[in-house]
Amino acid sequence: HSTMTGDLYVLAYTFTPEFCYGNDYPGCAKPLPFWKNHFTLHGLWPQYSAGGYPQTCTTEAYDVNSAKNVGMETMIQYWPDVQYAYDDPEYDQFWEHEWSKHGTCSGLSQDDYFQTAINMIKSFGT
Repeated sequence: HSTMTGDLYVLAYTFTPEFCYGNDYPGCAKPLPFWKNHFTLHGLWPQYSAGGYPQTCTTEAYDVNSAKNVGMETMIQYWPDVQYAYDDPEYDQFWEHEWSKHGTCSGLSQDDYFQTAINMIKSFGT
């Protein structure tokens, strides 16, 4: 694939109960048990060690099959989008945003971008 833009990655976590606090999102109403006591992914972001970050480095469109290739259950557990219900056709909007803004600067294919982020959160723990 292409070369990474930036010189390091940030593996960004979020704590779903805090994100949901005071919000009435569908995924917050029916949280997975895992989310109650584990951090989840916000994203894998190329960064510049001197500060700042690249964004939207290519126009490569998000491919929903990338999330499916990782496994939808795995993606929902570790990289949820609680703003939508699991069965909502818009559920993958967050992944699309992360790919378009950050993944396109990663130097990785979409499959590798999503799988790498999942492997990292599993490796480092939550």
